[in-house]
Amino acid sequence: MLGLLPLYFIGKYYYELAHSYNRSRWGFAFLGVGVTLASQIVLGFIIGFIAVGTNNYSLLENELLINLSAIAFSILTATVVYRILKSNWEKKPKSEQGREDLLDN
Repeated sequence: MLGLLPLYFIGKYYYELAHSYNRSRWGFAFLGVGVTLASQIVLGFIIGFIAVGTNNYSLLENELLINLSAIAFSILTATVVYRILKSNWEKKPKSEQGREDLLDN
């Protein structure tokens, strides 16, 4: 339940970033949410593989710590992807005007 709150804010920030650089707003909002959820799943697999590989299943007992670390890791991952997108879009801005050879301009 704690992980739902960052999903809203990350989606919102990706939505605003896409809007400010003339990109698909909802597409990038869903990308932000997807990056967040995928990074939580990846961290869960990493912790599970470490627990199985070391036969130390006590790593899996503290669920609150695992959830909080997954939320922190997902926020960090979403922030890194956000900054990568922003720097790429600053280098190559998308023009607002369409091509002249298209009929609907």
